[in-house]
Amino acid sequence: MGGYFLDALRAIKNFTGLKPLFGIAVIAWFYLFFREKNKSLRVVFVAMPLIMMLIFICPLTMWAFDKAGLDLDTYYRMLWIVPIGMMSVYTIVKLIGKNFKTRIAGLVLTTALIVFSGQYIYNSPIFFESENLYGIPQQTIDVVDYIRSQDSHEIINICPSADLITTIRQYDSKMRMPYGRDMFNASLNYYHPMYEVFEQTPRLNFNDLVKTGREFEVEYYIVYSARLLDDSPEDAGLMFIGEVKDHLIYKDPVISKQIELLEEYY
Repeated sequence: MGGYFLDALRAIKNFTGLKPLFGIAVIAWFYLFFREKNKSLRVVFVAMPLIMMLIFICPLTMWAFDKAGLDLDTYYRMLWIVPIGMMSVYTIVKLIGKNFKTRIAGLVLTTALIVFSGQYIYNSPIFFESENLYGIPQQTIDVVDYIRSQDSHEIINICPSADLITTIRQYDSKMRMPYGRDMFNASLNYYHPMYEVFEQTPRLNFNDLVKTGREFEVEYYIVYSARLLDDSPEDAGLMFIGEVKDHLIYKDPVISKQIELLEEYY
């Protein structure tokens, strides 16, 4: 149980990436705890956040979450129920008061506080310019559609290059990947052996990639055409099936055969 408790504390640490904004929420909670008199608002802004945090860090809660077969990497989403933003804004409004001059000063100071407590996010790889009605890069759509034209299975295991990771499942949720967008979040410090081989090496070694990929039953590899290679994908047992928008698509016939045998058996 102690391990679950520590995992819950780590989840809180990862969830509160912008520490200043979380600090504002904590200060707001203490202010409302001592000063808020409205019983209804005390339930929403004082009692409910406290109860949710106690439930969240309780080892039994995470144990039940784990035993239910749910992904512990998503456990932090329970904290979305806590009205951190509303609690902070309500407190600031109470502090500003009704005087026009204090309202203007409070608006300016609050805006500056929020802006300088945040960070610029639009240079992150998970943000991109919209190119179509889906709001995702056209190359993602073209790559997925091409693989779909080659494979009739509903669920397909793929390992895409880093530039496609964040958008593939937005377009087709039946495409399964060994890792996701969390690999780009340095604060989470995630490690995955496939990501290490595929993206973290100067030159891509297909023998290492295929060996690791078969442990995760990866059938298709999507490699950026400009990627430096250490060996031949064909020598590693892969089969080239096409090129789409500067992405080379390879298929592992060993995994394909395993899938066929499983289908025959079941």
